[in-house]
Amino acid sequence: MMRKKYISSNSICTTFAIMLLSICSMNIANVAIVSAKDISLLDGMTLTTELVGEKSDRIMIQVVMNMKTWVGFGISQGTGMSMNSHSKGSEVYACTDGSVRKYWVTGYSLDAGTSVAGSATCKQTTGRTEMTFTRPLKTNDTTTGLDITPTKYQPIIYAHGTANQLTVGYHENNKGGQEVKLANPNAPAIKPTKRNAEVALWAHIIFMILSWGFLLPLGVVVANRMRDVADVAKDSWFHVHRAVQYIGWTLQVFGFVAAVIYCQLYSAHFTVNHTKIGLAVVILGTLQPLNAFLRPHAPIDPSETKSCNRLVWEIAHKGSGYLAIFGGIANIWLGILLVKSKGYTLIVSNVASFLFFTGVGFVVINYYCYTC
Repeated sequence: MMRKKYISSNSICTTFAIMLLSICSMNIANVAIVSAKDISLLDGMTLTTELVGEKSDRIMIQVVMNMKTWVGFGISQGTGMSMNSHSKGSEVYACTDGSVRKYWVTGYSLDAGTSVAGSATCKQTTGRTEMTFTRPLKTNDTTTGLDITPTKYQPIIYAHGTANQLTVGYHENNKGGQEVKLANPNAPAIKPTKRNAEVALWAHIIFMILSWGFLLPLGVVVANRMRDVADVAKDSWFHVHRAVQYIGWTLQVFGFVAAVIYCQLYSAHFTVNHTKIGLAVVILGTLQPLNAFLRPHAPIDPSETKSCNRLVWEIAHKGSGYLAIFGGIANIWLGILLVKSKGYTLIVSNVASFLFFTGVGFVVINYYCYTC
């Protein structure tokens, strides 16, 4: 005879209290703004600037990429933030073949360029590329150079190659642009109108953690354990399971839309494993309510044998569900590493803390289901 089990109200309250504390530990305000000396460009690519010289009339620009490749950084003009500034011209610097070269770009191809003299360095080593050069704020050159004004937002462009591609070439989707104050470390670096990307990133993080880090796994626990709970109306587990999963599914849709918005504003689509796995997980998660709707009916009498269609459906539904859950949780960790690569060091510990306490809550529910 199956032993009856129940989940006490105290255990549920304890779990949700733990979740609430972990959510409150996420200090969003400390992460939203980056300084002008540490600007995240692309995944694994950062920009550092510093005013130098006795009169602070020169600027040191350093671009670092966590890959051995070529990197490019340009000062654009107008509102286009494109390679050629809509034919107006962009001042582009590239770390290529071990040296820093400067280009004046008016089209979509590069000429031979000129070598940047002085203290300019291009280091292309295993797992890291670093380009450093210094230039005056005022170039006094109206044909092949652009001035940098500390009080104004400056359009910049940037790109990098693939792994071990040391000569500057076509960047594919590894490119971007934004407006920043390069020479004013006391001002918000990124133009406020461009912070929509940061808002989208935060929405994606919060919605996906609530969905794949808590609600959807909780729905699985309900389906596996609540049906054996004593003093609970028949099939009530199914209604709770369905409600929790629908809420989790809705949040993952919001999180997916936020990710698409972020990529449109700030990054490229499907260039890292996190985005590829995320798409697969979202597809699996979307198929779950669809195949649940098409489920064959279970026997009314539990002693009756299930039909072949029902057995096949249960295997497919549970198998794809577990695959989606494990994929979602693993992808959250990949997302944490990705966020860390962008310089948001504080959020990593907060998100990890959230996931830890979520896991504690998950274990608490299972523990009470087995022992009470």
